[in-house]
Amino acid sequence: MSGSVVSKKEKVMSRGSVMYYQQDRECLNIELVGYFDDDSAQKLVDLLKKNAKSRPVVFVRTDRIEDVNPSGVTTFHDGLSILKDFCYRLVFIGKEANQLAPSWTGCF
Repeated sequence: MSGSVVSKKEKVMSRGSVMYYQQDRECLNIELVGYFDDDSAQKLVDLLKKNAKSRPVVFVRTDRIEDVNPSGVTTFHDGLSILKDFCYRLVFIGKEANQLAPSWTGCF
């Protein structure tokens, strides 16, 4: 099929957490499940480094996070500093959006 959209859904596991993501040419959708700690924060940064630069928008869904470790938030924000050139396209959605999102991104 010519011009077809590439889409896949995978999960990346770390201690006590699962990260699902689906991507196509238009966006990257990430859903965080379980605990958000240093390890899951680094996995999220790594996923963004690898997949987000070629997407116009990235949605990070936080409704299924059970607990947020403050050091995980720090690890995530520190890792995002090198990705600021595209992070204006990051959109955080859900109950933990305000806690995870840096001040320079959007939350809903």
